[in-house]
Amino acid sequence: MRTYPEIRITEEMIKEAKELIKDVQVNRTRASEIDTIVAILGEFVFADWKDNNQIPCRSTDKI
Repeated sequence: MRTYPEIRITEEMIKEAKELIKDVQVNRTRASEIDTIVAILGEFVFADWKDNNQIPCRSTDKI
């Protein structure tokens, strides 16, 4: 059976995501606020996972 990493979404991430809605919401797609929050949280989670697993984001990043 395949295993998946445990993802922790903190209250701080949720608060920051809510504060960023107006900065990143794309009006042409009419994304709802919850869609925008989920997208931001996904970026936060990926960034946290990448940092904790020492995965370079670009070929110029050093581990």
